[in-house]
Amino acid sequence: HMLQLAAKQSIRDVELTTLQEQNGELTVRCEELAKKVAYYTKQMEVLVRENQDLKSSDARNKNASTDYLKNIMVKFLCETKDSTRSKMVPAIAMILSLTDTELDMIYRSNRWKR
Repeated sequence: HMLQLAAKQSIRDVELTTLQEQNGELTVRCEELAKKVAYYTKQMEVLVRENQDLKSSDARNKNASTDYLKNIMVKFLCETKDSTRSKMVPAIAMILSLTDTELDMIYRSNRWKR
């Protein structure tokens, strides 16, 4: 009976040693993963800031573009000389991203030369 208990204890000791080794390996792995999480969290914060900066810059560019278009349109609509109005069309077309077909249509309908 004593031999059986000793054998069982020996098996438990081996199992305990194995579990302790596995626990150590898992602890190291958890620490590595925690470092990765910290790294990626910092990267994400940087990217979020960059994204916010880009959005702000894009908004400023859109506002500037809108103001520019507004100024050109006011001048265009107030201008009485066709020759001057026709010279403003390329700037308007660029801001509005007009196609060649749309530009041709504008020039033809106003009888302007391109």
